[in-house]
Amino acid sequence: MSLRSTYFAASVALLSLLAPISTLAQVAAPSAAWEPAPASDGNNATVAGSRSQWENTFGDTLWFYDAQRSGVLPDDFRVTWRNDSVLTDGESVGLDLSGGFFDAGNMVKFIHPLSWVLTQIAHSALLHGDAYTTAEQEYYLDSTLRNGLGWIMNASSQTDELYVAIGNESSYWGGDQGIPQPRQIFSVSRQKPGTDVFAGSAAALAAGAMIYAGTPLPLSQTQNGTVPTGLLDTAYATELRERAVVLMDLATTAEPQQVYQDATDGVAWAYPSTNYEDELVLGAAFTALATRNISLVTTAIDAYDFGSFPTNNGVLNWDTKDPLLPSLMARLSVAMPGADSRANFTKFQTDSEVYLDLLVNGTMQGLSTTSGGLAWWKDYSEDSSLNPALNAALLCLWTANLTSNDTKSTSYLNWAQSQIDYSLGHNPLNTVYQVGLHPNSAYNPQSSLASGGDDIDQIDTDPPVERWVLYGAVVGGPDKDDQYYDVRSDWQQSEPALDTVSPMVGISAYFVNQGSSAAEPYYVGLTAKRIVPKMSSGGLSGGAIAGIVIGVIIALALLGAALWFCLSRRSPLAGRRRRNRKIMQG
Repeated sequence: MSLRSTYFAASVALLSLLAPISTLAQVAAPSAAWEPAPASDGNNATVAGSRSQWENTFGDTLWFYDAQRSGVLPDDFRVTWRNDSVLTDGESVGLDLSGGFFDAGNMVKFIHPLSWVLTQIAHSALLHGDAYTTAEQEYYLDSTLRNGLGWIMNASSQTDELYVAIGNESSYWGGDQGIPQPRQIFSVSRQKPGTDVFAGSAAALAAGAMIYAGTPLPLSQTQNGTVPTGLLDTAYATELRERAVVLMDLATTAEPQQVYQDATDGVAWAYPSTNYEDELVLGAAFTALATRNISLVTTAIDAYDFGSFPTNNGVLNWDTKDPLLPSLMARLSVAMPGADSRANFTKFQTDSEVYLDLLVNGTMQGLSTTSGGLAWWKDYSEDSSLNPALNAALLCLWTANLTSNDTKSTSYLNWAQSQIDYSLGHNPLNTVYQVGLHPNSAYNPQSSLASGGDDIDQIDTDPPVERWVLYGAVVGGPDKDDQYYDVRSDWQQSEPALDTVSPMVGISAYFVNQGSSAAEPYYVGLTAKRIVPKMSSGGLSGGAIAGIVIGVIIALALLGAALWFCLSRRSPLAGRRRRNRKIMQG
């Protein structure tokens, strides 16, 4: 069943506007670049210049996105060990797609997770925009958004086509100047639709448009959020908003409606999408908020009703936005009252509490808690265990102002605090899972850029210590037994990615916005020595160990010694981003 809106007939006229735009930051650069504090400052309540630790945590997260940039880097670029890279990306299709961000520890670029990351960061800045000003991060927010949104604008600048991925599953391991080129490029189109990536990209552009137009999201029924005032740029906001409309037209009218890997081969290895209904709601809701077009509210509600929301299980991540949608629709109903008779705040408030009540009460199907206190979702947390927990924590922070009573609000905030504290040192190993914050921080993230090595067969030992500190990186996290081995070859535990860091951007902004009333990050004053467990079976996580065992059995039984040799050489990088896939509700 396709979802359509008569509003999109007007978008045909907008196709003539498709053109690449500048990705350079427009906010004035600070007189001195903001730099991360040394890890040794992690035990102090403040760092150099009386910067609070939440401001430091916050700034480090945006520093990470600078470290992941591709293309031509600005003259004032602060990550001194990075270089211009992949300058021929897009040449084969007549576009400059060299910019954007490398997805994770490897060098590929995928629009599906990128659009979610940009939407999540923008969402934060539409609720707690003052935090970006307080923490002196407006310039870096602008730079991050323009680089990512600009890449989506360029990738969608040919009529009825969207380029969704660059690079393929390879075993390249090395710095940014040796990346094999030219690189394969993948696209979807009106003739070969990717409903999820059309709508997800529209959401990112529309959310960005709201920031540059100075239009915050409602924080509650009675109070608006704040936006970083320094980013006001109405012309840019118009460009983003108009392109969001075009992409939503493709999402709702191009048939068949389907996930993007059904339209283009070569992308399912990394970020396979489970369905597209959640992206339709996300894209329509944000585009409605950006344009104030009533018919888009109807499109969003139609998609919400068709998708059988709210959900009562699963996780929030790049693939499944389901848990976020009720609170977003509640905010839409506040921002555009009367736009549709079904846009009822109380209904969406109740729907948002369905998921969160089960979450905080520990009664959600498939959800348990490790002995150390980390929320653990069956079939999701085996890969990148901190990501679903931190995304859920951020959702709790964002929804606490929308609840039907104070008891629920308090329970959501308390649950969120437990997961945030766990990630920042309150765990059996006393490990801080954000790199560079504290002497107890994880120190060996799987990052081809930062490692300084170029031999994939010696990924853990060449060099033995990461050459560059990848400040702000949030690693995948521990296994179900709260064990974290800090070895690069175990991508499930040690690989940071654009989407593992974005929830910490929002979390940090929330606490910066609380000012002096916010408790310090847990790692402040953490003096207990970090425990690094001895490696067993190579030190890999349980999921990695199981994968290796199964791989050996299959290889020996079916494929023989030659194929086993090939797979074992690729094992540190193979299948790296098939993480947190949704399970359809029965």
